[in-house]
Amino acid sequence: MKKNSLLSSILNKIQHVSIAMALLDAAIIAGSYFFALMIRFDFHYSWIDRYYTTGYASVIIWYILIDVIMLHMFHLYQSVWKFAGAYELLRSVYAWVFAQVGVFVIYLITDVQMPVSFYIIGGLLSFGFTTMVRFMYRALSVFKDYGVSDDAIVERVMVIGAGAAGREIIQEYMHSTSLKAKVFCVVDDDARLVKKYINGVPIEGTREDIPDLANKYDINKIILAIPSAPKRVQKEILDICSSTSCRVQTIPGVYQLLNGTVSIKNLRDVDVEDLLGRDTVETDLSKIGNFIKGKVVMVTGGGGSIGSELCRQVAEKQPKALIIFDIFEGNAYWIQLELKKKYGSSLNLITLIGSVRNMSRLDSIMDEYKPDIIFHAAAHKHVPLMEDSPNEAIKN
Repeated sequence: MKKNSLLSSILNKIQHVSIAMALLDAAIIAGSYFFALMIRFDFHYSWIDRYYTTGYASVIIWYILIDVIMLHMFHLYQSVWKFAGAYELLRSVYAWVFAQVGVFVIYLITDVQMPVSFYIIGGLLSFGFTTMVRFMYRALSVFKDYGVSDDAIVERVMVIGAGAAGREIIQEYMHSTSLKAKVFCVVDDDARLVKKYINGVPIEGTREDIPDLANKYDINKIILAIPSAPKRVQKEILDICSSTSCRVQTIPGVYQLLNGTVSIKNLRDVDVEDLLGRDTVETDLSKIGNFIKGKVVMVTGGGGSIGSELCRQVAEKQPKALIIFDIFEGNAYWIQLELKKKYGSSLNLITLIGSVRNMSRLDSIMDEYKPDIIFHAAAHKHVPLMEDSPNEAIKN
């Protein structure tokens, strides 16, 4: 653990030291262009004409200023390099490209004519070394995170799914310093991925290999990270996992993946619904739109969480009229306000107050407005709570 303490101390001291980083960049840039000049003359300093050494001295300060300014403009002195990735690399490339434009401008407005190799090699070396220094911090961080001995690990994890969700889970385990856990292997049904790696974790096999891999790595926790897979596939994999003694967890669903909230803290144990093996019903929205268009649609409980969303969806389908029916005037008012603001006079919106348990009120609405379609959302939705009041639940 001494190694981790030493690395942590070093990383904490150098993090966010922008001035020191700028000075280091200046030294790297100056050294890169001087090295490029030495390469041009086969590393014989005595062969370099005085014109070139004088020219180097007169332009290098401008090159340093341009590079440092570009690195600052692209926020490369403000990045947290412990978590650096493709985005930081792309910004480094942008900064370098714009810096080279600045170097070219200096070339045009001065009388200094250096060898072509000086500009090409110097520019490439300065980019390479300034970028390498930053990603060395990232590499040291990863090395530190993996410095925990296997004996200290409580959870030995297998991740099923080599997609985006699986990658997010692996990264979070990598960067978490509080969890005594480590991902030892990944399983994916795409055989082409086997023997490849995700963030240093090997993809060891397909679903058929789960029991053997669990024994090989002494796994005690399996994470199902395939939210977009059909329920049938998930059930088949869960059946295989049940043959092991491992705790099996899954991420809540594909929404978390799209919303960018895949996280260890959102993992949940597998429940009965995961074992049903029923695929999600695919909805043909175009057919629904044609069914609603030009008709009078009524939504009971139209101001509630489900009813208001139904109203929003129906309003998009160009109904002849949309009737919001709710017992609470406050809820009905807010969805009415929202839809009027969005659609104005193009939507024939009718807001009515009443209870679905008042038959005479419903009869009068049916007689007056003659709705073609009724969506009933005026129901009690909190099932565990309503189990204590079943009579009221049935009445509604």
